[in-house]
Amino acid sequence: MQCGICNNELEKCTCPDIDERMANLRNDPYFIYKMCRTCGKHYARCKCEKPDWTTSHDSKELSDVDL
Repeated sequence: MQCGICNNELEKCTCPDIDERMANLRNDPYFIYKMCRTCGKHYARCKCEKPDWTTSHDSKELSDVDL
């Protein structure tokens, strides 16, 4: 997935607001992504030593989603 502003992959995005923009997509009815419950970031941006994976939807766990 690429940032729409800098066109870098999310893990290499240099935009200061990328995490805020991704957080604004949480619970979006048309878009769901894998995120870390510990830090609240998209999986590609997570730097947690032991991430706790979930989805960007409060009511959906990874096991509820067809990947």
